[in-house]
Amino acid sequence: MAFSTLEASKIVALLLMYSIISFFIMNLTYMAKINPDVSCSILFDEDEWKVLYCAGNRTKTPPSEPYSMKDAVTYLGRIGDPKRAPSDGPPGLKAIWIGLSNFHLLLSV
Repeated sequence: MAFSTLEASKIVALLLMYSIISFFIMNLTYMAKINPDVSCSILFDEDEWKVLYCAGNRTKTPPSEPYSMKDAVTYLGRIGDPKRAPSDGPPGLKAIWIGLSNFHLLLSV
């Protein structure tokens, strides 16, 4: 099956977009493991980390100060895979990917 140049360029663009998204997810996970106490405000705006906190903890009251990157990844994991047990350890890449997708849906509402 041969692809036309237009189809091939669309596939290349899609692969590039997915590569950028996967790099962001891996970077986010890696930062939470290497520097768990760094503020989440380095990757998230104020409105974003407040919405993430409220969605991850199922509350309407956001914190006044930004929390740690480890907590941000935990909240993304809760949004992405709500059936996780506390003994499961940190969320994986798939849970964070689904969590980021759900998080962006929350931000767009």
